[in-house]
Amino acid sequence: MANGPSVMILSISAIVFLWILCTIHFGTRRGILIPVYWFFSRLAARMVIPANRNWTENRKFIDRTALKAQGKLIPVSSVKDEYISLKTHRIPVRIYNPYPDRDLPILIYFHGGGWVYGSIETHDNVCRILAVQGKLEVLSVGYRLAPENPYPAAVEDAFSALQWVIGNHRKNEVDPHRIILGGDSAGGNLAAVIALKARDAGMKEVVGQLLIYPSLQVDNLDTDSYRLYQDMLFLKRSDIKKYVKLYLPNPEERRNPAVSPLYAESLKGLPPTFIMTAEFDILRSDGELYAEKLARSGVPVTCQYWPGSIHGFISITRRFYNPSRKALKAIAWFLRSLFYRTGKSSFHTSCRTTGYPGTGGNR
Repeated sequence: MANGPSVMILSISAIVFLWILCTIHFGTRRGILIPVYWFFSRLAARMVIPANRNWTENRKFIDRTALKAQGKLIPVSSVKDEYISLKTHRIPVRIYNPYPDRDLPILIYFHGGGWVYGSIETHDNVCRILAVQGKLEVLSVGYRLAPENPYPAAVEDAFSALQWVIGNHRKNEVDPHRIILGGDSAGGNLAAVIALKARDAGMKEVVGQLLIYPSLQVDNLDTDSYRLYQDMLFLKRSDIKKYVKLYLPNPEERRNPAVSPLYAESLKGLPPTFIMTAEFDILRSDGELYAEKLARSGVPVTCQYWPGSIHGFISITRRFYNPSRKALKAIAWFLRSLFYRTGKSSFHTSCRTTGYPGTGGNR
């Protein structure tokens, strides 16, 4: 007990020293935020995924945690669960329809979770908000997860979902020629991969893609954002290495565009794209590099940088946390702009107005 005050003084001194260093290197605002995120990342390492549990137990724990982060669910006129029946298995999907009496555009949404975690439940409120505010139907896809089902299982399920929507548009009351592919993190990866597959197959039904802090290449884990934010909250470089190994046992596939769409030979012909990046996120460079490549290919693209945010922030939809609500509102505005008059063009090719803090660079 005698050492208690000394330990407390040393801890406070360490935090103050870290804050001073960060303030000198990153500036006042980031100097405050970075030590806070670092502190919570240490807690997250102990709290987010308990040790010594198998994948099934971990997923249940994450689902419960995500439900708490979502808060009260947004009401939607029609929410129903269905299955896409294939020869070897069934894919669970949840359909959100804010206007059941209309043929609406549809967003096919793939949840994040490193191809290992996540579910329809973890992104329930995100899909509800996008359906209501975007004025469109949302189909949330429960694709197969690694390590039980490594690549290409998730890609196959994602593409099957697109084919199912096109083939069942009358039953689902959607416009088959107004389909958007979207997702966050690993789900953003799947959306980008399926958009490329649809383009290569000559499928004109896909008219937009929504990529929220997407993982777009798994071969290079040494981008600017990986170096700067490799130990930030919720997603670290070590996590990505683990997820990639589970999802893609064969390292020779890492530059395959069906895994890393950033390595696609050409992005020409892809639909209008919205990319959202988070400031303190190791995947930030992925989104920005992809936006630049899309713009060079002549694809209308908006890359919106979200300051002061961390990976996974849009899923924290409790009322006390405003950034996710504001970000989802911006995303919904883009979705509406594809189909409804908004008064001005929604596309621009600049990912942000400033470079990385302390680097003066752009990636």
